Amino acid sequence: MMSLFYAEVTDEQRVSSGGGVASEGELIDVVEMSVDEVTQYLNKPSVNSPTFTLYALQWFLMKKAPTFSE
Repeated sequence: MMSLFYAEVTDEQRVSSGGGVASEGELIDVVEMSVDEVTQYLNKPSVNSPTFTLYALQWFLMKKAPTFSE
């Protein structure tokens, strides 16, 4: 089972570098990308990412990026 969550946070709200709680089976990679970087990533001829990640990035570009301020 895989769960994806979207949240907007600031650097002031950050409490750790991420990674999850290993004893609970969590494996969390924190990747920060600008909207332009996401677009360039998805436009590459070959993208080495799981389907759920690609789905989440496409959702973000369609639903959040138009109003997202960088």
